[in-house]
Amino acid sequence: MVWLSCIVCKHQFPNTHPQRLRRCCSRKCRASWHQLPQQIRKRFLSFVKKTSTCWLWQGGTSQKYGMFFRTLPNGREQSIKAHRMAWILFRGKIHARLMVLHRCDIPICVRPAHLFLGTAKQNMLDASKKGRLMRGQSHHKAKLTESDIIFIRQHARHLRGELARFAQQFHVTPQTIGFIVRGKTWRHLLPTS
Repeated sequence: MVWLSCIVCKHQFPNTHPQRLRRCCSRKCRASWHQLPQQIRKRFLSFVKKTSTCWLWQGGTSQKYGMFFRTLPNGREQSIKAHRMAWILFRGKIHARLMVLHRCDIPICVRPAHLFLGTAKQNMLDASKKGRLMRGQSHHKAKLTESDIIFIRQHARHLRGELARFAQQFHVTPQTIGFIVRGKTWRHLLPTS
């Protein structure tokens, strides 16, 4: 039998579940754990590798971002993105409509100095400015190439009533052809005036 030390009260308790490692000896300690920011900060920092520039998350990840698990007052565990948790621990609360953005553009960086708050629109503008948005043929759902778009724009204007046949040739809908011709999609390939 393995004995563990409770991270809240330091009481020794047996680990009755060998598949998962318990951190607290009781529900009471687990519920009070959220009230100990220094314990959470210490545990959080145990997953961080500090380099000369960034603090890199070494724990679990999901979709390129670090994930941190914290215990709620009701004793249940909740996952939160590591960079959001870094903001909460070192800077304070996050307004419900704001996101935590990266200055360094490294998704696993949790260094507070590299983080800033912004709206979803600001996040998209920041991603676009840094060239992170997948657009055109680099997008994973793209059916057309850039040369297809140029060909469509050169020839589809003269087909007016035959867009359906033209769309069949490229295995897309007539609406897609119309959006391309009018410049509603693939805007980055529009000729500059």
